Amino acid sequence: MAFSPAVMTNDLVLSLDQCKGLMTTFGDLTKPVGTLTGIDTKVRKARAHALKVEDHKELYDLIIPQAVSVNQQIWQYKLDTHDPLQLLKYTHGGHYDWHLDLGSGHHQSRKLSFIVGVSDESSYQGGQVVFKAGSKEQAFTIPQGKMILFPSFVLHKVTPVTQGERFVLVGWLRGDKPFQ
Repeated sequence: MAFSPAVMTNDLVLSLDQCKGLMTTFGDLTKPVGTLTGIDTKVRKARAHALKVEDHKELYDLIIPQAVSVNQQIWQYKLDTHDPLQLLKYTHGGHYDWHLDLGSGHHQSRKLSFIVGVSDESSYQGGQVVFKAGSKEQAFTIPQGKMILFPSFVLHKVTPVTQGERFVLVGWLRGDKPFQ
């Protein structure tokens, strides 16, 4: 069995209408976002809008249980909470260089990361998420409405968008104790 650092859902986690609704409703509300050390467009060029659970319970009720189900089938991490979902918008030149989704402080208990494709993948070029496991790189274009999941310690990046706009919904599942 070949190792893959990431798993894509077979089924849609969001309908195409739900994806369009997210882009229409929140696309213009996105603001420049950086990294833990601030905004450096050489490292990350993107825009984000946080979707609070209390305002978007139905969205969380669609996505989080599916992410938990995949975790139970593949990794079996002990998870107990999640971070707020973020709608990310990448326009021409938008990217995110190599990084991990866990770190110090608040980010140290992240165990599982996920990305839901919100844009129709034919509406933009570039913007692939690339995972690096050892010396091997594996690139994915995330279909609209599908979700890709991966351990938060996996090195990954988003290649520059060269045409169009790429919208994704990102989130992280947490566990109180690391690596369980």
